[in-house]
Amino acid sequence: MLKLCPDVASFHAPVFISVAGNPKPVRIEAEFKFMGRKALQEYFDGIADKKDVEALSEILLGWKGVEAEFSPEALEKLLDSYPSAGGSFFEAFRKEVFDAKEKNSGR
Repeated sequence: MLKLCPDVASFHAPVFISVAGNPKPVRIEAEFKFMGRKALQEYFDGIADKKDVEALSEILLGWKGVEAEFSPEALEKLLDSYPSAGGSFFEAFRKEVFDAKEKNSGR
C-alpha cells in the first residue's frame, strides 16, 4: 500500500564518476536527502547562483566507496579533483527521484 507521506529521510543511489585515463567511470554509493515535491521545487529554484559544493551540501548526506569519510571539505576536494563529479551527483539524484518508478515497477 502506498503511504501518503513516505517515512524515509534519505535514499541511496549509485553515482558514476568519470576518471581521466580510466575506460569506465568509478561507481560510488551516495546517500541523498529525501524531499517532497514542494521542497524539491524550492531546492531547484534556489541553486542557480550556488556553486556545486553548496548545492550538493543541501542534498548529499554521505557516501560509500570514497577513500575519505563524507564531509563538506571532502566533497569540495572530490569536486575539485574530478570536474564532472558535480554533474554526476546531480544526475544520480534526479534519476532516482524522477525515474525510480521504472526501477520499482517490477518490469
